[in-house]
Amino acid sequence: MLVTVPFVLLLVDYWPLQRFQLQPSIRNMQLFSLSKNPFLALSVISSVITFLVQRQGGAVSTTISFGARAANAIVSYVHYVLDMFWPNHLSVLYPHPGTWPILQVVARHFF
Repeated sequence: MLVTVPFVLLLVDYWPLQRFQLQPSIRNMQLFSLSKNPFLALSVISSVITFLVQRQGGAVSTTISFGARAANAIVSYVHYVLDMFWPNHLSVLYPHPGTWPILQVVARHFF
């Protein structure tokens, strides 16, 4: 949850506080980034520590290639959005299928 804090704070600045205009000045942008930098640093540190601990515990798989992970991310995002509207075949755990057919990845990405 710590990772999303800087973005949530920016959202609160934009709405409902309306501190961020559609045509921001350089000065406003510097103030916004300066005030959020400590939270951004904490989220980066938290992400690195979480990744290292998860890798040490064996939760990070090194057998799946980057391409297979990217294809799984694309297909999974579309599945999750579709499941919001038509929930079916729900499960507690969705095991990685290994590979996705390239046509399914491309079709899910554009449609």
